[in-house]
Amino acid sequence: MGRAFITPLWGDVDNELGGTVYYRETKDPRTLQKITSDMAIHLPHLHYAAKWAYIVTWHDVVFYGAAVKKRNTFQAALTSDGFQFFVILNYQKIQWTTGTASEGDPNTGLGGTPAQAGFNSGDNTNYFNIPGSRTNEVLKIASTSNVNRRGRWVFQVDEFKAPGGCIFQAKFASEGVPFWKDSTCSSKCLCQDNKVTCVARSALHPAPASCWDPSTPAKSK
Repeated sequence: MGRAFITPLWGDVDNELGGTVYYRETKDPRTLQKITSDMAIHLPHLHYAAKWAYIVTWHDVVFYGAAVKKRNTFQAALTSDGFQFFVILNYQKIQWTTGTASEGDPNTGLGGTPAQAGFNSGDNTNYFNIPGSRTNEVLKIASTSNVNRRGRWVFQVDEFKAPGGCIFQAKFASEGVPFWKDSTCSSKCLCQDNKVTCVARSALHPAPASCWDPSTPAKSK
């Protein structure tokens, strides 16, 4: 078994250069009611009522080796009702993707190996990267979502589910949107009811010029 972890934005944060990291475990009624109300919008069929939360906020943090003061603000909230467990990742402002420890440009915070977002259960089976992870597209993460709320991703981790779609080969596939299984275009897949089914392409139909990748970010309204 490996180590389980959640990473809203795994990059070269250096809050000694700027920014603050806040964290708290809470049962504050107002905080829990806010989470409950949000979950009622995102997943109304669950009738979820939060009883516990652990919240970590990276506010206006700068990257390691920065020659400029670009800032990122993002948050991870873990929550449970005693039976179900969820991770809520919020992205408010993302201006950099890479520090110099990952070969990024000190003047732009870009390039090199960009930040990664998602989680890993440590069992080599249940893991997920938010679309755009480890690419320049992660800079746009604050405009994507799987629950139709700009800059918010929600995951159920006791059963390993991604609302609004399926987790397929560590990527997100939107509900009801067909996609090719891999770059060979040998099978077309579809996410329905949190399950992915794939059907082999008929030999009578030629492969398309390019195959749609399930890691394409889900845009929020």
